[in-house]
Amino acid sequence: MDGIGMEQTKQPTSEELRMRQTKLVEALESGTYAQGIGQLRNANVLDENGAPAPDSYCCLGVACDVYLRETGEGRWDDWAFELGVENENAWLPVTVAKWFGFSNATGNLVGENRSLMGMNDEGIPFPEIAKTIRSAMDDPATQLFAEFRGQL
Repeated sequence: MDGIGMEQTKQPTSEELRMRQTKLVEALESGTYAQGIGQLRNANVLDENGAPAPDSYCCLGVACDVYLRETGEGRWDDWAFELGVENENAWLPVTVAKWFGFSNATGNLVGENRSLMGMNDEGIPFPEIAKTIRSAMDDPATQLFAEFRGQL
């Protein structure tokens, strides 16, 4: 292990990737996570009455939380997900993106001119985003899941 969740010599099998992607879809469909925008996680905020509001997550923040739960690696620092030297608050750390088999850190859908991050910030509900991911799992043409090509 390189200390941040990715074995350098062994690539995950397609079955392992599919299990990871399914865990993300299930988390998005679970109703466990309140949906937020603009950050991976909105934490330690107050509601309109000044009371502590529940944490809310972007769909990519849910991916970070699933990664943390499944690997035990990384930690939340309010809005940012920290993983070794990676500290991201708006898109996925590269390690997390690769762990899920995403082709980039924002979940771009090739040929559709949109991303999971954009869908989330447009207010598309988690169950609809989960459907998009599930469709991408079965349709390689979306290239949501492909060799990692970069941040954006």
